[in-house]
Amino acid sequence: MSDHYGPEKDVHNRILIASRILLKKGDIKAPTNIVDGVPNNVFHVIVPKMGLGIIGLRMPLSNDPKPVQIRKIKHPWWEWVVKTARENINHPFILIGDFNCDLARMEDEDGKRLKDLSDEGWIHAIPMNSQFRSFYKNNESTGSTIDHAFMSPDLVLKKAEYILENGSYYFAKHEKAMSDHAVLLVEFDLPDKSKDSI
Repeated sequence: MSDHYGPEKDVHNRILIASRILLKKGDIKAPTNIVDGVPNNVFHVIVPKMGLGIIGLRMPLSNDPKPVQIRKIKHPWWEWVVKTARENINHPFILIGDFNCDLARMEDEDGKRLKDLSDEGWIHAIPMNSQFRSFYKNNESTGSTIDHAFMSPDLVLKKAEYILENGSYYFAKHEKAMSDHAVLLVEFDLPDKSKDSI
């Protein structure tokens, strides 16, 4: 689980990455000078058996709704994300999480940064079940597509989809949902490096 950072009275989201095979905590850390709580929203792990690096992340948001304040946070955050991506594109690596950037708004800075990652060679694992969205505020019927996964070119995408429910478990868009986010499932191969499909 990602480190806790910030005043004890504040509640911040944190990142949890779980696996059936051994994980090792990585050393990539988010900068602490963007907004309080940023380090809680980034977690780097390594899967030694596969030589795979993973960063789970969540775009931090300011409690201040003014656009100028939000931009002051998002710009340095994206600078760090893009820099980190560039430093890790040449080996098996995944960036995954809540980017707080809707695919329907690709014209704003967030959308341009998603495009930048793709232009630099990252594979954007866009779910094929486009009738689903990944985030449903208050379980409303319309949602947004803000959860994304990017894979380095060493990986081969097999499938990506949002999952709203599984059996009696409801992940989002339901009165009994566990969360307001769907599960983002990404399946891929490590060609010639592992027989395992993840």
